[in-house]
Amino acid sequence: MKKSKLILGASVFLASIGITLNTSCSRNDEPLYTALLPGKVDALLSVNVESLLEESQLWDNSQVQALLDEAMGEMPGTQQIMRFLLKNPEISGIDFHQNVYVYAPQEAEDYAACGIFAMKDARRLQTLLEQSGLFDKFEESDGYVWAEHPDGLLVFDDAKGAFFVSDQTVAKESVLPLLQQPASESFSATELFQSLPSGDDAGMLVPMSVAEDSDMPALLPVSDADQIPLDKLYVYAGLDFEENSMGIQWSCLPMDSETKGWMESLYEGVGTATGGLLPSLDGSAMAFVSWNMDGGLLADRIEREVPMRNEEEMDEWLPVFEAIDGDCLLSVAWTHFLPQIVFKAEAPDARSLDALHESLGGKAVGSNRYLLQQEMFPLYYGWEDGCLWASLSESLPTAERGKTLMDKYPWAESAEGAYFYMGLDAKVLQGLMAADLLSNILSGNAVPQQDLELVLDVLQRLGISYVELFSNELGRYRLIVHTDSDNPLALLVDYLMEEQAA
Repeated sequence: MKKSKLILGASVFLASIGITLNTSCSRNDEPLYTALLPGKVDALLSVNVESLLEESQLWDNSQVQALLDEAMGEMPGTQQIMRFLLKNPEISGIDFHQNVYVYAPQEAEDYAACGIFAMKDARRLQTLLEQSGLFDKFEESDGYVWAEHPDGLLVFDDAKGAFFVSDQTVAKESVLPLLQQPASESFSATELFQSLPSGDDAGMLVPMSVAEDSDMPALLPVSDADQIPLDKLYVYAGLDFEENSMGIQWSCLPMDSETKGWMESLYEGVGTATGGLLPSLDGSAMAFVSWNMDGGLLADRIEREVPMRNEEEMDEWLPVFEAIDGDCLLSVAWTHFLPQIVFKAEAPDARSLDALHESLGGKAVGSNRYLLQQEMFPLYYGWEDGCLWASLSESLPTAERGKTLMDKYPWAESAEGAYFYMGLDAKVLQGLMAADLLSNILSGNAVPQQDLELVLDVLQRLGISYVELFSNELGRYRLIVHTDSDNPLALLVDYLMEEQAA
């Protein structure tokens, strides 16, 4: 069976039984059942069943059930088992407060799904399964209960359990080594497992090579100096839902300390923002991006590693990079039916303006201030209060007291201390889109009108107020969507089901 089918089968079992990659206890306090994970896995999938079922009301949604039934068409017996267990979670004997791990083992083509879970009471689960009439045979051996089903096998005791959706003979041959292996040989003992992000309701871990083939967004800076060690890197993507917000995070995780050092070297010249420019961010800003860099180090890396450094335009801009040392801020506001774009970057030396002026070549309009007349709009730039700046307006906007974006959206304060931060006022964006003020600009960039209408529909129906994307750790990114709903997951499920039915 192909790996794609392995992952599909695991995903289906996941969606019903559930997985919690992270609990309130620390990794060092993980229960012993994690020792049942094999030493190597090709993929690890996760869902926090307790949280998701409570927040989304998934199992009470007939449309969701219909979709799961369709997805599980090739495993009708498994479908019945899942329904039965989830209708009786409190008496199942399975510990839904602990992690269930569903994985794709390396070099195993005979599995639709396999994984492990924590137990509270083996007798209770056995009784429940016997009453269901779904299992052909029950045996007790070496302290374990073996429950055989036409589609697979369940093995469990009072502390742990494993399931295999596969041929029973293959399942038995595979589970025995896992029951006997030392915890030190399990995947849960690896540095990679220990570094998994915490707090997600759902998650997936796959090798970087798989992520690359599936067109996932780039997670690392591109460098021609070193080849990316795809066999030593994994990509993790996770989802979490809270009151008034839903989050997505993705990470590039090294398999070992050596690969971690290689990955950290790619971020030479990238720092965490001090937040010194944030007070100047006017409350009318629709969006802003904040980051911090040592321009000198980045310019050196570009010269060493990027072939385009020999191109004339790149060579012209390298001195501007070298002049910047500190926070950078790019903001977009919307006034008088036109965008107001402002860029500021800390450059302590006033002579840094010379490098910028040499690259742009405008005319002087004041002290340390220039104008470059473009075909469509004027561009002003200069140096002021230790910062290089560029704007479409002759004067920089100044935030009035009590009217900064942080006063409007306190989450924006997270930009301080982040390697990268982007904030978007979705309410302002909705207003512009509803008034059709973006259509002409975006349609000129080949954005179809139906796509704009879809975005507006999602923003309005999900009550999205603010969106932030940031990185507080190298190689790790997080997207948080803030909504007006106290149960955004239930709202999202309803929306998706309506779209599915349409």
